[in-house]
Order: sequence, then C-alpha cells, then structure tokens
Amino acid sequence: MSEPNSTCLYELCESGRPNGRLYLECCDISGTGFACVTLHCDATPRLHRNIISGGYFGIVAYNNGQGTLESNEIFANRASGVEIKGGSSLTLRCNRISQNGNVAISVHSGGSGIFEDNDLRGNTEGAWYIDPDCEANVQRRGNKE
Repeated sequence: MSEPNSTCLYELCESGRPNGRLYLECCDISGTGFACVTLHCDATPRLHRNIISGGYFGIVAYNNGQGTLESNEIFANRASGVEIKGGSSLTLRCNRISQNGNVAISVHSGGSGIFEDNDLRGNTEGAWYIDPDCEANVQRRGNKE
C-alpha cells in the first residue's frame, strides 16, 4: 500500500479469489485520480468508518463489484460520491456523503443496491441519480436528503 500521510488509491478486485474479503476500517483514503476506491471483478469488501475524499469519484463499483459500506464519510469528490454500474451492487448504511460535485449516489447501467440511513445532504446536484432501468433494483430507507 502507501506510506503514512500519502495519497492512497485502493483498487479492490477479487477475480480468481472467490472467498477473498477485505475489511477496511478507520482509513483516510484520498486521491486526485479517477476514484479513491474502485470495486470490481466480484470484490466483496466491507468498508467501515473511513474518510474517502478528493477523487473524481469517491467510490466506483463496476464489473460485478459488490460490498458493504458502513459509517464512512465520503466527501469533496469532483463528480458523484458513489457510482454503481455494470452489474455491481452495494449496500450502504449510515454513511455521510456530502460536498460532492454531482450527486451523492449514482446508479445506472445495470447497477443496484440497498441504501439505509445515509445522510446525503449537501451535494451540488442533490442526493440521487437513478437510471429508470435500475429503479426496481434499488432499495431506499431512512436516508436524509
């Protein structure tokens, strides 16, 4: 990984490791590139109590990326805080996603997810973008918008 106090980029891909699971807790993940965290190739991590900021996207899930994000702060990314597409599905609970240049959460191109008790206030374009084709695969409960 990286040295302390440096910019980090996490790319999580579990292809070829069907039982691989990462638990990432209490990290400060920042970047200036495409995404601070990318989840793809059947990755199924759990991210808990992290600070994720400064990328074009905070988190991008694509190509069947999965995972659970709980109690994270995702902020100050140039586009969406969380982008889910390409057959990926995330579960987000009790996260604060704010100050992003687009929406807090974008779900499109076959993405899906469960979103419970997240604070999605304070994003430039609002809380959500959900493609009409994805609406049936998105569950939302108790989020602050």
